[in-house]
Amino acid sequence: MIYLIAVFIFALAFSARWNWWRKKIEGVSILMYHKTGDPPAGSKLKKLWVSRKKFDAQMAYLKNKGYEVITFKDIAEGRVMDGAKKVIITFDDGYRNNYTEAFPVLQKYGFKAVFYVVSSTIGKKNLWHDAD
Repeated sequence: MIYLIAVFIFALAFSARWNWWRKKIEGVSILMYHKTGDPPAGSKLKKLWVSRKKFDAQMAYLKNKGYEVITFKDIAEGRVMDGAKKVIITFDDGYRNNYTEAFPVLQKYGFKAVFYVVSSTIGKKNLWHDAD
């Protein structure tokens, strides 16, 4: 009886760790960023920042793991390979550092991204956020 309990516990632990029994679900992961680089001293929005070094490491991971970086347009136009691991990279708010810090890293790995720009703040100071 103790043997059966031990086997049951082992099987339960094995199943919980590796999830071999779950059906793999295909889909698209979306990575959303705001600001890239180092936050200015006294920033109240530090959680919106990712350092260039960490961003580069995240993009290297995607490249090394064979992810296909796509856009929403690629999906709409049917240009997405079936079975490939897919990811969309997005940037919200259109900060200058998206171009100066993130864009060179994206180019390094041959990745594309979607940049959402708040058109009413172009050429103006956005008082709601820290200066970039």
